[in-house]
Amino acid sequence: MKQYFFVILVLLLFFVSGCEDEKESPQENVGNVENCGDGICDFIELNKHICPEDCIEILPPSSVDDKYSVDSDFPDLSTLDIMTPVESGVVYITMMVHIEGWNNEGISEGSFQQHVQAVEKLATLFEEHNAKATFEASPEFIEGYKNWNGTILNELYDKGFGIGIHADAGGSADRDGLTQEEFTQEIAIQKKNAEEVTGLDILHVSGICSSLDWVKAATDAGYLFTSGTVGYCAMALPENERPEEYSNCSNPSVCHGEMPLDLKDRVHPWRVSSGLNWLEDDSNGHLVVFASENVLAAIGTGDSQVFEESDIEEYI
Repeated sequence: MKQYFFVILVLLLFFVSGCEDEKESPQENVGNVENCGDGICDFIELNKHICPEDCIEILPPSSVDDKYSVDSDFPDLSTLDIMTPVESGVVYITMMVHIEGWNNEGISEGSFQQHVQAVEKLATLFEEHNAKATFEASPEFIEGYKNWNGTILNELYDKGFGIGIHADAGGSADRDGLTQEEFTQEIAIQKKNAEEVTGLDILHVSGICSSLDWVKAATDAGYLFTSGTVGYCAMALPENERPEEYSNCSNPSVCHGEMPLDLKDRVHPWRVSSGLNWLEDDSNGHLVVFASENVLAAIGTGDSQVFEESDIEEYI
């Protein structure tokens, strides 16, 4: 059996210059299935869930309509032994890109178009190296997408990129004293808004770590996947089960390191059903966690706004 290893990096897309005024009409969301059946799970097949013949080991086989029932052929991730050498395996190193930080793009078309240009530039870089990423849009970007007739997310999806939501809601839920129900409603509304303006099924969310049960909130809101787990996610665990460094986090920014702490626990995705024990694989869980490594532009210099060669050297 092949073993699949996932290493996810976080790339924050904040500052660029320039603008773009012309827009194209959204394209119909259709997949390219000409390579289906060749035994290779390529990125388009993986992201669009269109070829279970090739991706059976890593894709939930059910349809979006039935919410990818866990009564499926999705592997029992708890049985995978990453310490046992294998003759061949697949290592997926992917990036999730947070399209965030431009808080006025819902009311400023110029700001929105600058952000679109930054996304296009980064996507082109990925394509030049035959790589893919999951682009996670903030609520502000989705607002601009609606107000200014955006097309970039649909275009990226048609090229095989993943599209998700960076909710940035967990810490604010704690700060504002939201109930579990209110927190769930907030991220469910973000999902609904994104689906309405793109016509896509949004299944991926990040930015939901909270002292509330963020696993249950994501599941109840209809998400299937989450990434970007940081130290603040530990606040949902019972106090006596939190790592010492994340035992009493006041907000996400002060507990933004990697979680789980050990690399071997972050390599494989796993299923979860509750924030109270989200570090444990649950074969009946409805939410799949892809643990993340680090903010790529902060690894070498510590400056998340500057990307330098030292960041690449430190990661390697």
